[in-house]
Amino acid sequence: EKLPGMLKGVVTLVTFIFCSFGALNYYTYGAHTAPIIVDNFPIEGAIMVTGMFVVVAIFMFPLMTFPAARIIEKRLFKKLRRSGYKWQKNFIRASIVLLCVAVSVGAGKKVDKLVALIGGLFCVPLALVYPPLFYIKSGAAQDMLTEVVPAFLLLGFGLASAVLSTYIS
Repeated sequence: EKLPGMLKGVVTLVTFIFCSFGALNYYTYGAHTAPIIVDNFPIEGAIMVTGMFVVVAIFMFPLMTFPAARIIEKRLFKKLRRSGYKWQKNFIRASIVLLCVAVSVGAGKKVDKLVALIGGLFCVPLALVYPPLFYIKSGAAQDMLTEVVPAFLLLGFGLASAVLSTYIS
């Protein structure tokens, strides 16, 4: 019952925070605001922010790889025998880490293009295509004009955005 009102409030608050952050940075740095806000900082601030990002990445890596490792382990090892399972599990997890290292070394200076490609292929559909698709498929939409048509418009916009962002990257 309270979800629609709460959702509107949260989306409004988050939008306000993002717009305020952008406006504050534009006010602070003027028309020469760089797309990556860290590029506007003095060198000491940029080094500090980069260092904090590295620390966050180090602590987040296990949290991001653990679910993938568990899914792979469950698919590969249907029968979980205790003998040798620990070594198999460690081999899978070490392989995931080595794969991530190989991708990052292989991407090198073009890692931003790799991230953009992943975002275009997977993140845009996750945000803009699947929600209206699930809404339409669930049958929750009652009124054709106010619910179904906007869902299809959002679905079309999401598909166009996914294709465009993948093509650009």
